[in-house]
Amino acid sequence: MNRGGKSTPKFSPWDFIKQEQCPRLFQVILSWAFCIVFAVLI
Repeated sequence: MNRGGKSTPKFSPWDFIKQEQCPRLFQVILSWAFCIVFAVLI
């Protein structure tokens, strides 16, 4: 996988996508949970 023995570049597209996607998904889940809790409380 790693040709040339170099470590992966710091700004790799895959890393960027992973770092972007995960927190976003987490935010969506959190906001949904908030909505449900809010609906239950009210």
